[in-house]
Amino acid sequence: EALAGALSRDGLVLGVLLAGVVGPVIEELVFRGLLYRLWAERWGWFPALLMTSVLFGLYHANFLNAFVGGMIYAALYQKTGTLRAPILVHAAFNVTTIYPLLGQFIFPRDLVAPGDPSSWTLHIVLMCVLLVALPIFIWTSRPREDANLELAPDHVPLPR
Repeated sequence: EALAGALSRDGLVLGVLLAGVVGPVIEELVFRGLLYRLWAERWGWFPALLMTSVLFGLYHANFLNAFVGGMIYAALYQKTGTLRAPILVHAAFNVTTIYPLLGQFIFPRDLVAPGDPSSWTLHIVLMCVLLVALPIFIWTSRPREDANLELAPDHVPLPR
């Protein structure tokens, strides 16, 4: 009965609204806007990035996904100086994960056995890309004294 309610039109709209708007705004205000800023002032940007990402991961059911997401959102915040970018990316991630989670109920299909290596090819490739791309992205988001960048009008300098 609860699943039927969640899969109803109203349930799906509410889910998308909560996961795509309310959740990302509140979580980014707390984890990046408050905790990251405070901890970056006290301990520096990288320890703050790690600590808020660990806490963000512990707050969510899937630690690893949330931890990696937290690192990306903190690096985006550090790089842009505004919460808009992490909120938008966080919202996009949440909304795009709704379909695969619900798709199995809306469009059920026979699955390949989980132990079949061919069913994991895309996942393995993407994990390899992430292992290379994430450290590069975080490294390029570090504060730099020599940067002469055009900043957005609402840019707020973050602690170094």
